[in-house]
Amino acid sequence: MKIFKRTFATAFALIMAVNTQADHHEEAAPSSPTEVPLELRMKAARKPNNIIQHWYLEVAEANEARFEALLRKMLPVFQQQVTDGIINGWGLAKARENALNADYMVWVLSDDIDHDQNHPFEKNYLDNIHGKQGTMEIWKEMFSLMQFQGRDISSLSAYTLMDLHAPKWPDSHDQLYFRIDYAHSDQQAAQAYERMEREVFQPRWQKWVDINPVFMAWNFLKVEGSSGNFHDGNFRTLQIFRKDIAQSEAEMKKHWETLPGMPEGYLKDLGFESVGDLREMKEVTYDIVMATDGSKSAKNRILMGLLGSWKHVNEDGSYRTKVITPFAEQVSFFNSKGEVLEKREPAPFRVEIVDGQPRFTVYSPDGTTWNAAIDLKDGKWFEQHRAKVNGKWTVSDPDVFWIYERMDNTDAAQ
Repeated sequence: MKIFKRTFATAFALIMAVNTQADHHEEAAPSSPTEVPLELRMKAARKPNNIIQHWYLEVAEANEARFEALLRKMLPVFQQQVTDGIINGWGLAKARENALNADYMVWVLSDDIDHDQNHPFEKNYLDNIHGKQGTMEIWKEMFSLMQFQGRDISSLSAYTLMDLHAPKWPDSHDQLYFRIDYAHSDQQAAQAYERMEREVFQPRWQKWVDINPVFMAWNFLKVEGSSGNFHDGNFRTLQIFRKDIAQSEAEMKKHWETLPGMPEGYLKDLGFESVGDLREMKEVTYDIVMATDGSKSAKNRILMGLLGSWKHVNEDGSYRTKVITPFAEQVSFFNSKGEVLEKREPAPFRVEIVDGQPRFTVYSPDGTTWNAAIDLKDGKWFEQHRAKVNGKWTVSDPDVFWIYERMDNTDAAQ
């Protein structure tokens, strides 16, 4: 049981008080009696998105082809929004036969919950693609073909991991489908249900991803807000599958039997007799119609742009270096003579885009997080002195930046 209780959520609750004026590059973090395991910090660094939004739309069968054609015209607009960092991803899916009367669904991936004027359905965004009048005509006809069923905004609470460039991923989203389980848990059971999904089901689905060639990903979502009449549940689970690989019932069963089960007495310890006591659930399976290319996102571009070795020189000639590998930074400090003062162990980091601003978060062993605005410009990496330490702003000057320049192979070897 204890191994299941050492989860991402509980580990990051062990954050100690810190000096909010500290620079995570210059001062060692205060000692903590409990270190957050590297595996959990790396998982936090690799969190794909913070927010998933869903729009549910009803379209008469006779209008489906035209509706899809109109949205495909707008796909370049959504792709440009992804490229510009307004959103991380966009897609359209069509529901298979289901009991919820689900029809079409649009999803939007982002790291912040509000897009202000730049939200994904902003009609005046990038009118140069179709022209202002052309854009208005597309939207007008599109809205005439559909009826709004509902919308929900969910935060990503738990998730599995897999390298998006792994050979297991297909070349095209046409080879994928996904299932959403729409769940509702009453106030008495909600906390226990969340805990069970994180502590029991998340490890199970992670192994399922690791061993099953058909199963690609699992997300557990907490609904933060909704409108319309589609489904008023407070949780969602998302599962992504390949549909171009045949798998027999016997093969699936063989994989399934190797997965970790429910720990003995787990539900009774939570005060419940069965999983059904924790939530009610209805599922809908969706086929992907079209989607943006996430490899061209601003977030991915920044992640790739950070890779390598960097150097910031202080006024007195002393300097610091960063060696960036995927999702980890290693920081070293040198005096003006080039002598090593400190070489730190690699620490996981994450890039996210909030209100159009790229931000860089470092996850330290004691649970401390450092979150600062960054920018890559003219071959230089700008990192703002003012930052959030464990969510609280430092009092540093927001107009001051560490400015890193790329190192050549000779410098990087020192």
